[in-house]
Amino acid sequence: MLEYFQKYYLLHQMGPGYIVTNVFCAVAVVILLRSRDQLRGMRNWAITAAHGAMLWAFGVVICGLGYQFFGRSMLTDRFAMVATTILYACIFSKLKPSSRLVRSLVFFACFLHIIPISEPIGELFEEINSRFTWAEHFTWAVVLLLGGGVLGVLLHYSTDDTDFVPRFPYNLMAAVAVIGALWQLLSVYMDPERDYNVFASACFLAMTLMGYTMFYTLNVEYNQNLELLAMRHKEALDEELLQFSQENYTEIHELRHELQNHMNYIKVLADAGEYDKLRDYAASVCGEAEGVFRFVECGNQVVNAVMNHIIRQADSLGVQVDYQIVLPPEIPFKETEFCSLFSNMLENALEAAKTSGAEEPKILVRILPQQDYLFIHVENSVNNAVSKQRRLSLATTKEDSRTHGYGTRIIRNLVKKYQGSVQFNMHGGVFTTDVMLCLKQEDHSHV
Repeated sequence: MLEYFQKYYLLHQMGPGYIVTNVFCAVAVVILLRSRDQLRGMRNWAITAAHGAMLWAFGVVICGLGYQFFGRSMLTDRFAMVATTILYACIFSKLKPSSRLVRSLVFFACFLHIIPISEPIGELFEEINSRFTWAEHFTWAVVLLLGGGVLGVLLHYSTDDTDFVPRFPYNLMAAVAVIGALWQLLSVYMDPERDYNVFASACFLAMTLMGYTMFYTLNVEYNQNLELLAMRHKEALDEELLQFSQENYTEIHELRHELQNHMNYIKVLADAGEYDKLRDYAASVCGEAEGVFRFVECGNQVVNAVMNHIIRQADSLGVQVDYQIVLPPEIPFKETEFCSLFSNMLENALEAAKTSGAEEPKILVRILPQQDYLFIHVENSVNNAVSKQRRLSLATTKEDSRTHGYGTRIIRNLVKKYQGSVQFNMHGGVFTTDVMLCLKQEDHSHV
């Protein structure tokens, strides 16, 4: 292993380009697999540099062992790139598994294509002018230029939120990257003509980047469609809330006119001592008024709209809804996103409660602020015929499972965005969902 390090790093047997390429690859992998928050500030960049040095050292160890047992081989260098990438992705990266896979695969494939493209550059300049002594440095300069460009594309056009994109374009992009990477690995043994290999590498590099760009565009469109659906849903809830408020106002206005008649009749029954009739009549009047006064008004329009919408649906389905809501004057969440989160929680609860088979299906909603967090607790009756394992796996119980099941993913994504957590539990025929959201947010429209 020491012989490898001395020959290729101290004596520069492969030239400075070999060293620069390996160091750049290690640092690029670290930058690529760290989140944006981990790339802000001098301290985080110092940690990034330390991780890059550690990853490069690990690659040197792998290449040294390969040199000791198999001799110098380009395949050993490629294997070291794969091993270091997998190591960092599995142990240190905090990105979502899908993001780690996409970024690692695309970068590795592109980097393999860049190397054979960059090699003839120095020779070309040397043929043009034999006195040009810096020709050999153009190889690693091109590697840095193209590799940096690929790194910039992957960081700028991020595909972190890919939960709702169909699997086919995801698999297609991965297949193109894998085929291109396999071509470069096999070319070590096939030894094709240099011109043909450069042309094939350029084509695969272009196809891989085009595939990633198309996947990014599709991902953006899907997220925009979800945002549009959330806006339409909120508008529908607002319209229903307005209609409900108008109906309540009309009923209260009518009740006001009838109140005097009710009071007069109650007085007659009381004077006559007919207390049984008085008790029955009072219960009847209270029953009529209960629907009028069952209107949620907590000071937040989104919560009002969602709660009143769910309560009306629950009443028609025979599901009892109890609630305790305490909210701060302002909550720093985007209206459409908070509406999507809260409505999905309650709609999932109502769907489960109405099919629970319980004699008195119930939904309980609690919203309480505590310190810097907002806690949302929803519990509902569930069907005991559905196993606890399936309930907690959050697999949809609806017949058309292809068009459902997005609710829980939407909840998870929004909870993660607002630096919170979500827990699901089931006990004694009751399913509970607990969401915690951080109230200290930046750059979000207040609800």
